[in-house]
Amino acid sequence: NLLYLFDPAVDLTTSRFVFAASLWLTAVFLARQLVSARRWRWLGILFIWLALFPVYLLTMPNVVGRADTFEFQVVIPQLGIAHPTGYPLYILLGRLFAALPVGSVAWRINIASAVFATSALSLLYLAGRRLWKEPIAALLAAVLFGLTPTFWSQAVEAEVYALHALVTAGALWLMAVMLDHGIEADCCATPVFGWPSSSGWQRPVWMLALVIGLGLTNHLTSIILIPAAVLAVWLAYGKCLRTQGWTANGLLLLKVGLAILLPLLLYAYLPLRWEALHEEPMGWGRFVDWVIGGRFQGALQLTAWLNDRTRYEIVWRLLLAEWGWFNLLLALLGLIYAAVRNWRVALVLLVTWAGYIFYALNYHVPDLAVFLIPAYAVIALLWGAGMASILAIIASLLDRRGWTAYRFPLSAVIILLLILPALGRVVRN
Repeated sequence: NLLYLFDPAVDLTTSRFVFAASLWLTAVFLARQLVSARRWRWLGILFIWLALFPVYLLTMPNVVGRADTFEFQVVIPQLGIAHPTGYPLYILLGRLFAALPVGSVAWRINIASAVFATSALSLLYLAGRRLWKEPIAALLAAVLFGLTPTFWSQAVEAEVYALHALVTAGALWLMAVMLDHGIEADCCATPVFGWPSSSGWQRPVWMLALVIGLGLTNHLTSIILIPAAVLAVWLAYGKCLRTQGWTANGLLLLKVGLAILLPLLLYAYLPLRWEALHEEPMGWGRFVDWVIGGRFQGALQLTAWLNDRTRYEIVWRLLLAEWGWFNLLLALLGLIYAAVRNWRVALVLLVTWAGYIFYALNYHVPDLAVFLIPAYAVIALLWGAGMASILAIIASLLDRRGWTAYRFPLSAVIILLLILPALGRVVRN
């Protein structure tokens, strides 16, 4: 509440938000003291839903939107066909929400995005908690990412990007599980996800392939996750792949291929509904052009990163507008901490981030910020790592001097100082 000393303006909306944030953070600190670390897996998810879902509901319109939002609000309830690439996964999932018996139809479609967005942040929290072993840092990183301007805007309207964020967060979580599990002495025999068999380590591999396959039926930029996914599998389970033989590797490759390809059958929705709606076959040429987004191909210019230097200024301006200098520097500290702690994790996160940044450098569209949401998710993870590194340094210094009793109050003060710049940005949002 010291924020009020530096802001003479009276704004009841801002005041209520800051007060609610204070109560929420107090509850988080109390829970951190009273609840064991093992129970924080689900408690952190509960705190995310308590923090963000009410905010999304309060800022969500219940009327028909504009542009693509309007299109989805009209198309989804009648199981129509949206503009290329068709987005069959989003259409079918959105139809479930359209059947809710409350609110306007527009509100029902909008709330699907809120559910997808909050679920994505829950998975991002689980990934950060798995990687940095610091639940408070992972929790705050997920919540602050959920209140950044672009992500917040996509969480309260009918659009595909909240579901795209859910796919990205699911992939990042599975990669975190693999990298954390794979550094053990004998990862091939150590159970993961409760599978005691020697092939239990394969489960997150084909699950990751399935997530990416589902992502391709919602937004084709999910293909950018593949290089990072392959790298994560090799860094985590390279020893297992080298020792289990060609036959076993071939079977695993078959599972991975099926996990990616089977979700693509959802695209059969397009020709089936086309004929029902238009009373004529869609045709193979029109189907392919629709799925690959042929009308948008001209916007992707793969040499723009070499020929157009202004693209770097545009992308940097978007990153700065979303996070600000302080938060970006904290994320950079997190990258250094991740590299020291486990260079494999840092490399996979960097490859994921670089893939979406490269795409943004070459894609000429006015709404470029929404295509950077996966890159922002990586920044959020690294922001959490930056906070975790500072807390680890403070804890180490206090332990050396025997001042362990002061660890929690001093950590709480440090956390407050670190989130104040982010909270100020959220208030302005």
